[in-house]
Amino acid sequence: MTPWSTAAIGDVAEIVSGATPKTGDAAYWDGGVPWATPRDLSCLEGPTIALTERTLTSAGLASCAASLLPAGSVLLSSRAPIGHVAINTVPMATNQGFKSLVPHRGLLEAKYAYHWLRANTAYLESLGNGATFKELSKATLSRVSIPLPPMEEQLRIAAILDQADALRAKRRAVASQVAALCPALFGVAFGEVFGARTRWPMVRLNDALLQIDSGTSPVCLDRPAVEDEWSVLKLGAISSLIFQPGQNKALKPGTVPNPNHEVHAGDVLFSRKNTRELVGASVYVEEAPPHLLLPDLIFRLVPASDGPLAPVYLKAALSTRAGREALRGLSSGSAASMVNISKGRLGGLEVAAPARALQAAFANRMAEVRALQKSLSAQTRETDVLFASLQGRAFKGEL
Repeated sequence: MTPWSTAAIGDVAEIVSGATPKTGDAAYWDGGVPWATPRDLSCLEGPTIALTERTLTSAGLASCAASLLPAGSVLLSSRAPIGHVAINTVPMATNQGFKSLVPHRGLLEAKYAYHWLRANTAYLESLGNGATFKELSKATLSRVSIPLPPMEEQLRIAAILDQADALRAKRRAVASQVAALCPALFGVAFGEVFGARTRWPMVRLNDALLQIDSGTSPVCLDRPAVEDEWSVLKLGAISSLIFQPGQNKALKPGTVPNPNHEVHAGDVLFSRKNTRELVGASVYVEEAPPHLLLPDLIFRLVPASDGPLAPVYLKAALSTRAGREALRGLSSGSAASMVNISKGRLGGLEVAAPARALQAAFANRMAEVRALQKSLSAQTRETDVLFASLQGRAFKGEL
């Protein structure tokens, strides 16, 4: 057990709420005062924040209950969501979605508080209240106990966790660079594959596909499948353009699955209905767990084995910027939130068809990239586990 004392956060830091000026008054906005929202913190790649999407004028700051936080404060989002954390490097205000900490000098080190809050996100979330969305109140946060080693030890712990977190960031950056190889290699190999500027013969999807399968969406349980249960994919399984089979809902007991709708390795899956930004998202399924079914919002595109379009090439072509724009142009629907692409319109889409040998060579290169991505993903997961262990030991006094 650590010999450290503990203290209520409210005893070692001032807790400051934020606010928003009237949005319709131009005199309050676009000034020299950075004004953070939880969204600003969600985009950070490190622990600090200096720039924000929106800024206030001095009049805007004075018009509301927001305070100017000194540099070195710890910004904590207290709703939508609870738990985003950053340290401001310049004086900054926040909106009402924050309960920020201004550490008392000599008692609490900002970087130590930053790491402790991040390590305890789930606990902070559990303290939130509210019917529409959970919010962490100022009074509740002020009562939260935090381990309080001497300042020298706080600085040492923060430095160790900074170094470990920097390693995680480097691994994520490498993974991001590798992911960028896929569209780059496609562009080098094939150039434009939609429109008049392509150098390849064009083919309609109806002439290149054996069929476009549709699934069904029966009433499911509100949880993913476990063990050997049948399940139905959610749209989120393909929205990121990377197949995520864990995004599923288990079938209710007694529901008879249709094995014709089961997802298999080698499938090209396509989101026929989604928001305008996400409609037309597609993935190539390298591996699929058994008993995973297509929903009615996802098509399965089935190229002919000896036809003009290979599955890996087809997925990559549809995922290019030009491909996504072409697919959005096929969508219809009056609702701003969800639009639809019909089988008829999708089948009429024209795509360039390079020689199958070139498509096969591209597929081989993609296999090499995916193998590297899998290796990096495993390393990242291992680093995350080690970092979580390091956090736990740090705040128990075991480093």
